[in-house]
Amino acid sequence: MSPQRTSTIQTEHLIWLCRRLSSALQAGMPVLEALDFVAHEAPSEVREHLKLMRASMAAGKFMARGLASAGAPGWVWGLLLGAEQRGASIQALDQIADRLEAEKDLPATADPQLGSIAVALGRLGLMLELEVPILTALERAAEAVPNEEAQAAFFGVHEEVRHGADLSDALARAAPGLPPLTVEMIRDAERDARLPQALSVVADYILDTASE
Repeated sequence: MSPQRTSTIQTEHLIWLCRRLSSALQAGMPVLEALDFVAHEAPSEVREHLKLMRASMAAGKFMARGLASAGAPGWVWGLLLGAEQRGASIQALDQIADRLEAEKDLPATADPQLGSIAVALGRLGLMLELEVPILTALERAAEAVPNEEAQAAFFGVHEEVRHGADLSDALARAAPGLPPLTVEMIRDAERDARLPQALSVVADYILDTASE
């Protein structure tokens, strides 16, 4: 029997879980032992999610599948799944936590559409850095965008890139509110094969600017 899904895991709990699992795995623990170790010190709200993750692993599946059952966003568990398949779980857990930390303090007064696009760009950069194909990464990033207008814009970017457009050009057309400097940074990074890093820098720049 497959594990039953609980309520969606909250961002702060997901950050905590990624950090603690990464630390346990870095200490050399096997995954099942790491899950049991983390469960002993986990907040009560996280223990049910850990049970689902352990059940998934015990059934011979990837840890990410349990995270999906625990209600983690698709871009998170999808990214972790790909990393597990390549033996890069620790790197993925750390970087997912870093990205979620960067996003969670987005001020309520920020432009909702621009802030949401910044969130999507940060997630896109992380997925590309962890070798998710760009069309898959764009789709996952779009699905997770919290603002409807920004989500529609990002799906438009996905379609343009699918038909051969450069990401920078597609973004400039779909999201005219992006600061011109950030579009140029992305365009330069495309030429220099630095796109994942540039997207993360752009996302953090927009989020930092929004909080000033």
